[in-house]
Amino acid sequence: MSGYHVGIPMLRLVSTWCAALLLTCLLAPPGLAAQGGAGPAQVASSAPTRPTPDWQALQTRIARGEFAAVITRLTELLREPALAPADERQANLLLGAAYYGQHQYAAANPPLRRVLALDPGNHEAIKLLGLDDYFLGKPREAVPYLEQARQWMPGQVDLEYLLTVCYVLSGDQDGARAAAAHMLGLDPGTPAARLALARVLVQRQMEASAVHEVQQALAADPTLPLAHYLLGVLDIVYGQNEVARQEFAREIALNPTYGNAFYRLGDAEYRLGHLPAARTALSRAIWLDPTYSGPYILMGKLLLQEPDPELAARMLHRATELDPNNYDAHYLLGRALQQLQQPAAAAQEFALSQKLRPKTEGNFGLDAR
Repeated sequence: MSGYHVGIPMLRLVSTWCAALLLTCLLAPPGLAAQGGAGPAQVASSAPTRPTPDWQALQTRIARGEFAAVITRLTELLREPALAPADERQANLLLGAAYYGQHQYAAANPPLRRVLALDPGNHEAIKLLGLDDYFLGKPREAVPYLEQARQWMPGQVDLEYLLTVCYVLSGDQDGARAAAAHMLGLDPGTPAARLALARVLVQRQMEASAVHEVQQALAADPTLPLAHYLLGVLDIVYGQNEVARQEFAREIALNPTYGNAFYRLGDAEYRLGHLPAARTALSRAIWLDPTYSGPYILMGKLLLQEPDPELAARMLHRATELDPNNYDAHYLLGRALQQLQQPAAAAQEFALSQKLRPKTEGNFGLDAR
């Protein structure tokens, strides 16, 4: 089975949301860029005769992924003399968006900044600059733009998560805690806010900082739900299996119907070699949450050691039904079928597991549930 991996593909999730935000910006009405504060962009009405470019068509082409053609067209347009400020602003906005869509973040930055020089309150440029600076590895620069965007986009949890990450990467724990609290509707001064930040820190593979936040949360409120659980999972990461077992037991005392605490307790007991106790905990986890593959997989691994390959195969087959793309489930099912003298079926599971391995490695990390 895979070991604990504390990172998750959050960048992929953030990228998906960023792409959706980009489309939201670009498919809005062409006049949307004028919604910012009053500035030079507002003075365009007296500009002469040149026909207005078809901004809607350019926006649609960007939404279709036709970035190169749009970049060429807008670059040509911006070379024209005496371009009206409104047209210059919109051309730079769409040029920045097209470069951003191509993941050319360094190229996207100058036109977006030019938009803000013409129209300092332009919402779309501010949003895109926040995202662009994040992907350029400049989280500190991204923070003020994302803070502004949050004011215009209430309830956008993905944006608030990204803002929290930027504060974390900037080394601003207080700002990160406040952003994490806002994301979940919490008071930033509460123990729950520390726990929320700890979850983000775990996802960024900053385990030591996460431990500190959880310990501070528990010092303020020893009964805080899921705090002992998260501390136990972090203890597993550091190989402190006995300490983890105790933390999971404390969580269960506070939260006796939380199936994942029994799953993690079963894992700790398994690592300590306490197979009967592990089996009991995993059985409880399965009964409390029969839709989660993790306990079935660990139970299958345990049953292979007993050995009880027939029951292990049933457990692992159920795991593959719940999580068809899980490497561990298919690999261990192959081992069970091998012990049951079913070589063809075992070979099929082994072959499938090898195809899946890159996609599911790390499923048993802190982020599993």
